[in-house]
Amino acid sequence: MTPRRVLTLAALIGATVCLLTSCEKTVFRDHTADHPYTYRSVDARGWLASDTLSFDFPAAAADQADASLSLRLLDSYPYRRLQLSLTVQELQPLRRRFTIHRQVDTQGHTLQADTLSYVVQRIRTLHRQTVDIDLFDKENQPLGSSLPRIRIDHSLGTLPLTPDHRHRILITHRMRDPLLPGITDVGLLLHPTSSTH
Repeated sequence: MTPRRVLTLAALIGATVCLLTSCEKTVFRDHTADHPYTYRSVDARGWLASDTLSFDFPAAAADQADASLSLRLLDSYPYRRLQLSLTVQELQPLRRRFTIHRQVDTQGHTLQADTLSYVVQRIRTLHRQTVDIDLFDKENQPLGSSLPRIRIDHSLGTLPLTPDHRHRILITHRMRDPLLPGITDVGLLLHPTSSTH
């Protein structure tokens, strides 16, 4: 392959990667806190009711987690409260194999078989809950820190986990606006713990 074709191919691959990643949500961690949250940024135009924020967490040897939510919002947010829907999912990988080509002899015995393995995820919903959060008081003052953006932290209590499995938490808003303005980032923090029986 000529150097010119190599450069052209590299440019095409780079452009494709840029296009594919430009649609993903911005993900960042807050390292200023003692326990950093993982944040997902909301579209600057507003949070669509159909836009689900997804948080993936690694496997832990625990059957529950203490969870906290962190919101960053502008003072132009039009309501005093925010209602969210939260879903906890267990992600279990499954390895599957199938034969794509087989050679047999005259007696029907397999001489050679080409198999392909792939891994899929089985997703099981463990828990659903609605979360109501007060953001402003009756005088319209924020109930959290306010520089440079308003930040509200809210405890979600204990969420169930499946030990040694990865988990995904999905968050959507349940407000009446199909395009909710003012929320800029949603953060989540999990502390896996084991229940005592």
